[in-house]
Amino acid sequence: MSHDPQVRALLRHLRSHFTLTLRSDHGGDPRAFDAPYILDPASNRIVLSLALHPHPSEGVLFIPDDRWDALELLVELAPLSPPDSPASDRFRAAHTGAARARLCSARVLSAKLRGVVASGDDLPLTFSWLDREPELRRLLNADRARLALRASDALVAPAPECLTLSLDPDGILFRTRTGLTRLAFPSPCDTFDAADAAVRALLQDAPA
Repeated sequence: MSHDPQVRALLRHLRSHFTLTLRSDHGGDPRAFDAPYILDPASNRIVLSLALHPHPSEGVLFIPDDRWDALELLVELAPLSPPDSPASDRFRAAHTGAARARLCSARVLSAKLRGVVASGDDLPLTFSWLDREPELRRLLNADRARLALRASDALVAPAPECLTLSLDPDGILFRTRTGLTRLAFPSPCDTFDAADAAVRALLQDAPA
């Protein structure tokens, strides 16, 4: 995990959203497409749905959409392989309305946010405790009613039927009855012990 504060800001922005706009010169016709996405730390790729066939081989992603303060990513695009990969299962768990979507993966070549520029190699989506992330997911989902109460309090908004989908050094991604939401950790958790402590701190005050 990079400790460069500017790179960390890029990663936080990327992790904090769920939809994007792709701009690409598709078949000689410049067009824009809105799409849901997730991050796949295992492959260091972004996974998104794209209602195009054949899909473009490259493009620019604007996150969360095409506006002046968006994160801009120059990416290479390829079909998600295999199509029934764990990344596909995670995408469909997060974006339940896109069950039949054609998925592709995006490799980041470069990134830009508010004048800060980084190469794709400087923007790692993976992290040191990825292999132990399922332990924290199981801990959070062990009592979903209790989790929903604590998440609602922490998010200052109702979190009905709360299910933890993933964790990363910057926070937790939940799916609730009303959609996706994210809870940021008080500070980055670059080690498993730090993430474990943050999760237990989140749960310890939840009503039984």
